[in-house]
Amino acid sequence: MYKRIKDSYLDNKSKKTREYAEIYVDDKAEALSVSTDDYIQGSKMYIIESAELYILHASKGIWCSADDGHALA
Repeated sequence: MYKRIKDSYLDNKSKKTREYAEIYVDDKAEALSVSTDDYIQGSKMYIIESAELYILHASKGIWCSADDGHALA
């Protein structure tokens, strides 16, 4: 996994630093292992093997396909 951090902030509720990032993973199995808790809504994850892009929907805690909105599964 490679991650490029674009911004970060301290979440006052959880006292945890969250990041707005672009994440690059090799395959879907690696993508499924990435926790959504560490990232801000709108963060992007690219799955290289299948050339897919997912965007984080933070309030639901899921990665959504940029193509049609389906959840990463």
